[in-house]
Amino acid sequence: GRDGGSMAVRAGGKGDARVSQMLWSNNSRGGIGTPIVAAGLLYSITGGVITCLDAETGKQVHEKRLQSPSTSASPNQADRPAEAPGFGRPGEYAQGGGRGGGGGFRQQDYSSPAIADGKLYFVRRGGDVYVLATGREFKQLAVNKFANDDGDFSASPAVSDGAIFIRSSNKLYCVAQSP
Repeated sequence: GRDGGSMAVRAGGKGDARVSQMLWSNNSRGGIGTPIVAAGLLYSITGGVITCLDAETGKQVHEKRLQSPSTSASPNQADRPAEAPGFGRPGEYAQGGGRGGGGGFRQQDYSSPAIADGKLYFVRRGGDVYVLATGREFKQLAVNKFANDDGDFSASPAVSDGAIFIRSSNKLYCVAQSP
């Protein structure tokens, strides 16, 4: 759910799915973007924090803060608790501004992640594109930024034929390896 709580239900069945089809539930917070599953792990990102759950059990595998490209933080900054004020609580965003407000909108997370080639790609509204390794261990591989585009990057990235498509409110980008 957007304001907290996650659950997994088995497809099919009859009656109240919360009773007959419930696999697990927990208080892992949701966000606006849709979580994604790869190799039995469920990933969601909200408030600059990625949460990884075991998709079968709902148990937390890791929860880490994404490292901003503009932050010269120590490598241990990602280990800072996700509950720190302004970092991940529903309705709060690092660097101020509220839901729908100005100022901090570039730090908000509206898109859903995409997975390609064993990597998770995620775009924040300000245009920072995060590349993370999938798996039980958190590993941020890169953060990239599209220069000269002050648009809103709320759309989810799309993957097709070895290319990643990323859209802002101003432009559509195609990122691919040269043949």
